[in-house]
Amino acid sequence: MTTENTIKVLLKKIGLKEKYVCKSPNFKFWNEEEFEFYTTSEYHKSHRKEVDEFYRIHESNLLHKKTGIRVRMSSSEDYTGEEVTYKIYKVFFINNKKKEIDILKLDLKKKTIFFKNGVLSLNDLLLMSI
Repeated sequence: MTTENTIKVLLKKIGLKEKYVCKSPNFKFWNEEEFEFYTTSEYHKSHRKEVDEFYRIHESNLLHKKTGIRVRMSSSEDYTGEEVTYKIYKVFFINNKKKEIDILKLDLKKKTIFFKNGVLSLNDLLLMSI
Protein backbone atom coordinates (compact mmCIF):
# COMPACT_ATOMS: atom_id res chain seq x y z
CA MET A 1 0.00 0.00 0.00
CA THR A 2 1.30 3.43 -0.94
CA THR A 3 1.58 5.86 1.97
CA GLU A 4 0.05 9.33 1.94
CA ASN A 5 3.47 11.00 1.88
CA THR A 6 4.59 8.79 -1.01
CA ILE A 7 1.47 9.72 -2.96
CA LYS A 8 2.26 13.44 -2.55
CA VAL A 9 5.78 12.93 -3.90
CA LEU A 10 4.61 10.77 -6.83
CA LEU A 11 1.85 13.20 -7.78
CA LYS A 12 4.22 16.15 -7.74
CA LYS A 13 6.50 14.37 -10.21
CA ILE A 14 3.68 14.09 -12.75
CA GLY A 15 2.36 17.60 -12.11
CA LEU A 16 -0.54 16.84 -9.77
CA LYS A 17 -1.45 17.30 -6.11
CA GLU A 18 -3.72 15.36 -3.77
CA LYS A 19 -6.74 17.65 -3.69
CA TYR A 20 -8.45 20.05 -6.07
CA VAL A 21 -11.56 22.15 -5.68
CA CYS A 22 -13.09 23.15 -9.01
CA LYS A 23 -15.94 25.59 -9.51
CA SER A 24 -18.54 25.71 -12.26
CA PRO A 25 -18.37 25.80 -15.25
CA ASN A 26 -14.91 24.14 -15.47
CA PHE A 27 -14.77 21.04 -13.30
CA LYS A 28 -11.51 19.75 -14.80
CA PHE A 29 -8.18 20.39 -13.11
CA TRP A 30 -6.09 18.22 -15.44
CA ASN A 31 -4.55 19.11 -18.78
CA GLU A 32 -6.29 16.97 -21.39
CA GLU A 33 -3.15 16.89 -23.52
CA GLU A 34 -1.22 15.24 -20.67
CA PHE A 35 -3.91 13.11 -19.03
CA GLU A 36 -6.72 10.87 -20.20
CA PHE A 37 -9.79 10.75 -17.93
CA TYR A 38 -11.72 7.49 -17.60
CA THR A 39 -14.00 5.49 -15.33
CA THR A 40 -13.60 1.72 -15.21
CA SER A 41 -16.36 -0.59 -16.39
CA GLU A 42 -15.94 -2.44 -13.08
CA TYR A 43 -16.97 0.71 -11.21
CA HIS A 44 -19.87 1.41 -13.58
CA LYS A 45 -21.26 -2.07 -12.87
CA SER A 46 -20.63 -2.06 -9.12
CA HIS A 47 -22.95 -1.67 -6.17
CA ARG A 48 -20.42 0.86 -4.88
CA LYS A 49 -21.39 3.24 -7.71
CA GLU A 50 -25.05 3.13 -6.71
CA VAL A 51 -24.19 4.02 -3.12
CA ASP A 52 -21.74 6.70 -4.24
CA GLU A 53 -24.38 8.38 -6.43
CA PHE A 54 -26.64 8.75 -3.41
CA TYR A 55 -23.87 10.69 -1.64
CA ARG A 56 -22.90 12.66 -4.80
CA ILE A 57 -19.55 10.88 -5.04
CA HIS A 58 -17.87 9.39 -8.10
CA GLU A 59 -14.71 7.33 -8.62
CA SER A 60 -12.58 7.93 -11.70
CA ASN A 61 -9.02 7.69 -13.01
CA LEU A 62 -6.46 9.68 -14.92
CA LEU A 63 -3.83 8.13 -17.18
CA HIS A 64 -0.64 10.17 -17.48
CA LYS A 65 0.04 9.75 -21.20
CA LYS A 66 3.78 10.42 -21.03
CA THR A 67 4.57 7.80 -18.36
CA GLY A 68 1.65 5.35 -18.30
CA ILE A 69 1.12 6.08 -14.60
CA ARG A 70 -2.50 6.10 -13.43
CA VAL A 71 -4.17 7.78 -10.49
CA ARG A 72 -7.49 6.98 -8.87
CA MET A 73 -9.56 9.74 -7.37
CA SER A 74 -12.89 10.37 -5.79
CA SER A 75 -14.91 13.43 -6.63
CA SER A 76 -17.72 14.88 -4.60
CA GLU A 77 -20.17 17.53 -5.65
CA ASP A 78 -21.47 20.15 -3.23
CA TYR A 79 -25.23 20.48 -2.70
CA THR A 80 -25.55 23.41 -5.12
CA GLY A 81 -23.73 21.62 -7.93
CA GLU A 82 -21.40 24.61 -8.27
CA GLU A 83 -18.29 22.98 -6.82
CA VAL A 84 -16.54 19.63 -7.19
CA THR A 85 -13.77 18.42 -4.88
CA TYR A 86 -11.32 15.82 -6.22
CA LYS A 87 -9.13 13.73 -3.91
CA ILE A 88 -6.44 11.52 -5.43
CA TYR A 89 -5.78 8.49 -3.24
CA LYS A 90 -4.01 5.88 -5.37
CA VAL A 91 -1.05 5.93 -7.79
CA PHE A 92 -0.63 2.73 -9.80
CA PHE A 93 0.00 1.02 -13.10
CA ILE A 94 -1.74 -1.91 -14.77
CA ASN A 95 0.47 -4.89 -15.59
CA ASN A 96 0.20 -7.30 -18.52
CA LYS A 97 -2.23 -9.44 -16.52
CA LYS A 98 -4.55 -6.41 -16.08
CA LYS A 99 -3.75 -6.23 -12.37
CA GLU A 100 -3.34 -2.89 -10.58
CA ILE A 101 0.10 -2.46 -9.01
CA ASP A 102 0.74 0.36 -6.50
CA ILE A 103 3.75 2.53 -7.31
CA LEU A 104 6.07 3.15 -4.36
CA LYS A 105 8.69 5.38 -5.97
CA LEU A 106 9.32 7.14 -9.27
CA ASP A 107 12.72 8.18 -10.63
CA LEU A 108 12.16 10.33 -13.72
CA LYS A 109 15.90 10.82 -14.35
CA LYS A 110 16.46 7.08 -14.61
CA LYS A 111 12.97 6.57 -16.08
CA THR A 112 12.19 3.89 -13.52
CA ILE A 113 9.30 3.04 -11.23
CA PHE A 114 9.55 0.95 -8.09
CA PHE A 115 6.81 -1.27 -6.72
CA LYS A 116 6.49 -3.93 -4.04
CA ASN A 117 7.92 -6.78 -6.11
CA GLY A 118 10.41 -4.99 -8.31
CA VAL A 119 11.44 -2.26 -10.69
CA LEU A 120 10.13 -1.38 -14.13
CA SER A 121 11.32 1.06 -16.79
CA LEU A 122 8.89 3.74 -17.92
CA ASN A 123 9.38 2.51 -21.50
CA ASP A 124 8.10 -0.93 -20.52
CA LEU A 125 5.23 0.65 -18.60
CA LEU A 126 4.22 2.69 -21.66
CA LEU A 127 4.18 -0.46 -23.77
CA MET A 128 1.81 -2.08 -21.25
CA SER A 129 -0.44 1.00 -21.28
CA ILE A 130 -1.18 0.78 -25.00
